Amino acid sequence: MNLPLLKHLVKRNWKLWSIFAALLLFYLVVLIAIYDVMKDAEEMMAAFGPIGELYGGMQGLETAMTYVSSFYFKELVFMFSLIYIVMMSHQLVFRAVDNTSISNSLANGISRKNYITTTLVFFMGSVFALFLLLFLAGGGLLFMWGSYNIALYFNVILSTALIAMSVAAISFFFSAAFAGTKWGAPLLIGIPIMFVVFSMLSGMADSLNFLQWLTPFGWIDSLAISRGTFDLWWMWDIISIGIIATAYFAAQHIFKRKQLSI
Repeated sequence: MNLPLLKHLVKRNWKLWSIFAALLLFYLVVLIAIYDVMKDAEEMMAAFGPIGELYGGMQGLETAMTYVSSFYFKELVFMFSLIYIVMMSHQLVFRAVDNTSISNSLANGISRKNYITTTLVFFMGSVFALFLLLFLAGGGLLFMWGSYNIALYFNVILSTALIAMSVAAISFFFSAAFAGTKWGAPLLIGIPIMFVVFSMLSGMADSLNFLQWLTPFGWIDSLAISRGTFDLWWMWDIISIGIIATAYFAAQHIFKRKQLSI
């Protein structure tokens, strides 16, 4: 790993990271703030019996933590992190090769192996930092609401973070493996979007449930983790770490042998 390059990446990308961090924090604060309103609405609609069920099948409202796990970590976090992942993955390697800015790094004695290692460490670190921020801020807010089980909330954060990091690693792999080709951008953008589409389709019909196994976004149930009823969450954490490691070594191996027009 090259520390000067790492510092350069942090300096160049901290504004983008800050924008997404601010957006995620904003929605987290809003959702927690309206929890009591949502809880009252659920109780009011329940009084209407079967008609109230048409309200939309609101799940996870028993506590503020399960509510956040269901509405926030199951949907909003993945959507915002997906956008961040695609944007960052595109510019770290693919764009650097496309506009030949990577030549400056290579000319200064940074090997291709070090370049891939450093950019991936920065990428994974930046995604992890987003979730660390959510753990600290969300934990504080949930504690104020009197609804905070630190162990379960940590499990939700860790599993969601590793899923997002595994998707980021896959996108990074395509960015590095297909840098300098016409297939690079469609693959590094299209594959993560395909994961989201599979996740959405898997919940639309029983016949499409198999699609959840084809997308990392469908592997965990953040609501069940927050309730303590998802016993195998640790298995998907291990699988996610394996995907990150495999994507790194594969990207490094291919990128070192690529013919680059720079």
